[in-house]
Amino acid sequence: MAKLLVHIYGLIPGDFKDVEMEFEGSISLERLELEIIDLYGQEIQPQYINGEGLMNHKYVISGDKLGKRVDYSNHDLSMLKEIWFIVPLAGG
Repeated sequence: MAKLLVHIYGLIPGDFKDVEMEFEGSISLERLELEIIDLYGQEIQPQYINGEGLMNHKYVISGDKLGKRVDYSNHDLSMLKEIWFIVPLAGG
């Protein structure tokens, strides 16, 4: 079972979350985003969710702990220990 520390900064007004999530099998960015939106969708600002029910990467930056962006071409994120979803101050 893969564990991933997920940092959610700026998607929820006035709140920063650090959540440890566990997944069986491989973790894609899509799967992770759906899980986050399922858990916190009511609190996430609507502009940060796109028409497909995933993060709107026009506003939301996803990256690893070293600052390297993570996108949908990464089909298995289980090798990461941490991932960040950040809305920069100018965008939030």
